[in-house]
Amino acid sequence: MALEETDDLEQPGVQRCLERPDPHRVKKLRSCEQNAYWKTRVCRVLRKTRQAVQECVSDKTFVPRFVEYGPGS
Repeated sequence: MALEETDDLEQPGVQRCLERPDPHRVKKLRSCEQNAYWKTRVCRVLRKTRQAVQECVSDKTFVPRFVEYGPGS
């Protein structure tokens, strides 16, 4: 959703992404490790430098809008 810059679950780009299975290595992780993996991926999209990505990942207050408020908000 971050890559498509939308919170619309029905948007074609979002649907294509949701149809892809999670990477095999991610499926084996515990749920909190999966969350850390996906948060890192979101931060990489939103931030430009390695340091900014690390700050984003470390920021416990950062929750993507979609996660916090749900779709359409």
